[in-house]
Amino acid sequence: MRTLTLILLLFSSTFVFGQKRNCSFAYRSIHRPNSKHSHKLIETIDTLALKTCSRVEDIPDFIVKAFECWAGYDWSIANAGSPYYETSVAGPEPLPTRQLMYMGLNDHYLLIAYKRGGVPLHCPTILFKFENNKILDVWCWMGVDDTIKSKEDILEYCRAQREWPRYKPDL
Repeated sequence: MRTLTLILLLFSSTFVFGQKRNCSFAYRSIHRPNSKHSHKLIETIDTLALKTCSRVEDIPDFIVKAFECWAGYDWSIANAGSPYYETSVAGPEPLPTRQLMYMGLNDHYLLIAYKRGGVPLHCPTILFKFENNKILDVWCWMGVDDTIKSKEDILEYCRAQREWPRYKPDL
C-alpha cells in the first residue's frame, strides 16, 4: 500500500507541476546564467555579429510561437517607445504588457531584451540559438536595467553581475 501511495504521489506531482503544453522547446530546458557558466554566455554574445532590428514584426514567427506556448496565451510586445502596460493592472485599451528595448538577429541567433510590466519592473533578456526554424538552445535572465538599447549594454550588464538570480524567468 505504501508503494502505491508513493507512486500516486510521484505521478500527481509530475502531472501538476510539469509543462502542460507540448512546446517546440520545453520551458524547463531554458538555461539561466550562474557564476559558473556566465563567462561562456558573455563570450558567445560578444562574438555574435547581429543586425539590430527595431520592429516587433522582425521577431521570427517560430520564436513568437514558442513564447506563446510557454506563456499559454497570446504573447504580445510593443515596439520600442510605443505604449504598453507598465504595471500589472490592465486598462481599457488593448495594449501589450511588454515593450521591446533591443533586438539583434542573425541566421542562427536572436538576442532580445524587453520591459515586462508589473511591480517591480522586469527586464528579461533572452538569447535564442536556432537552425532551420527550430530552437536549439535558450538562455534567459532577468534584470531591472530598463536603459538597454544595444548588444553592448547587455554585455555591460552581464559583466557587472556578481551573483545571478536563481529564480525562474517570467517571460
